[in-house]
Amino acid sequence: MELFLISLFPAVPILAAPRRWARAAAGWVLLGIGLMLIAVKSDTAQPFDDDGAGSALGVAIVAISTLSIVLALLIRHRALIEGPGDEDRSVVTRWLCDWAIPLGFLVAAAFLHWLSNRIAGASPAALIHILLVAGGCATAAAVLWRAGWRFGALRPAGRFGFALPAAFAAVVVWDAVAGFDMWARVQRFADGEPWCAMTYGGFEHERQARSGWDLSPLVNRRYGHWGGRQGALPYRRQRI
Repeated sequence: MELFLISLFPAVPILAAPRRWARAAAGWVLLGIGLMLIAVKSDTAQPFDDDGAGSALGVAIVAISTLSIVLALLIRHRALIEGPGDEDRSVVTRWLCDWAIPLGFLVAAAFLHWLSNRIAGASPAALIHILLVAGGCATAAAVLWRAGWRFGALRPAGRFGFALPAAFAAVVVWDAVAGFDMWARVQRFADGEPWCAMTYGGFEHERQARSGWDLSPLVNRRYGHWGGRQGALPYRRQRI
């Protein structure tokens, strides 16, 4: 019973939020449930194409939460469609009242999760990260140039058009930071001894990591999830 009530809780902010903040509440709730779905799908022993659905309990909780959120969205559909009022507000307030940022991060995280499971082991890893970040930044800059900053910041389509590529670039940068953090952990584990770090490249293919770029979750993937998750990186000491 407690789990059932907890599963219904994500719908509460959407139902309780004032009209002005309805989109923001819905956006952050959708981001949270979306990240939970990605985590549930990643926490399986299924092949890296993500055919699995996770544990039965996890699926049940996410399913009930998703249904309650959908119902809450339907109940508040008018506030979500119309958005905040037309009263004069600052650019920052319009961003905070909108759902562009959370939905941008949700789409970016979902797409990169899907993409990383298909480019696992791709090289050179550094170039892949740089190209993805550059592509996201270039797209955001093109949106602002095309629409103009004020239009892009105030209109819903312009806000999302800027937030999505910016979030995309931010998630790729986070992946790179996670890879170099794992690289530092392996160095500490070696404690000055000659060593090499083995990283996954899809299915059972192991390869030697040359830098933190190769340990990034973007390219270091096995069975749908990051090879370095929870310290599960297959590193070993050996004479080089």
